[in-house]
Amino acid sequence: MNNKKIKFLFWIFWISVIIMAIWIIIKLLGLVKTPLIFEILPSIAGFISLITIGMILGNNFQKTNFTFEKINKMENRQNKMAIGLINIEKDISIIKQDIGEIKEKIK
Repeated sequence: MNNKKIKFLFWIFWISVIIMAIWIIIKLLGLVKTPLIFEILPSIAGFISLITIGMILGNNFQKTNFTFEKINKMENRQNKMAIGLINIEKDISIIKQDIGEIKEKIK
C-alpha cells in the first residue's frame, strides 16, 4: 500500500469513530428519535473503523516481512563477499610466495 492509501484509511477510521461518538452522545441526550435502521449506525461505523485498523495493520505486517526479506538477501550477499575475500587472501598469499621465490632466484 502506498502512503496515500494509508492516509485515506486513517481518515476513514477517524471519521467513523467521530460519527459513532456523536451518534451515541445525541442518543444519550434523547435529542433524536429514529427508526431501528438508524440505530445500527454506530455499529456500522465501529465495524468500518475495525476494518480500516485491520487493513493498516496488515499493511504494516507486509512491510515488516518485506524488510526481513531484504535483510536476509543482504546477509546472503555479505556471506558471498566474505567467501570471495577469503579466496582473494589465499591468492595474494600464493602471489607473495611466488614473489619471494623469484627474489631468491634473482639474488
